[in-house]
Amino acid sequence: MSTPLRKNIGRAIRAQRHSRGSSIEALAGKAGIDPAYLGAIERGDRNPTLDVVDRICLGLGVEPSDLFTRDVSLSDDALRERIAARVGELDRDGLVIAWELVKRI
Repeated sequence: MSTPLRKNIGRAIRAQRHSRGSSIEALAGKAGIDPAYLGAIERGDRNPTLDVVDRICLGLGVEPSDLFTRDVSLSDDALRERIAARVGELDRDGLVIAWELVKRI
């Protein structure tokens, strides 16, 4: 059975991997683990040891604490709502900066 913490850590790993344009195979190779095992971790189906989490973080170039600080537990719709609300609060300069950032992703 997957726990919320395991799911959140898995989602954070997947989000970090996607943000770097890395495949499961590439990250698994860097971390020295099987790609199927990494996929199970990302789904929250497996409970990795701290050593495995550390190796994944080294492969991603992030600190383990980064996996705990991302709010990946929100649904896609909830994230869109939060983004829209935040953008709605921006002044002209903030909107220009936000647009530049969005164009880069």
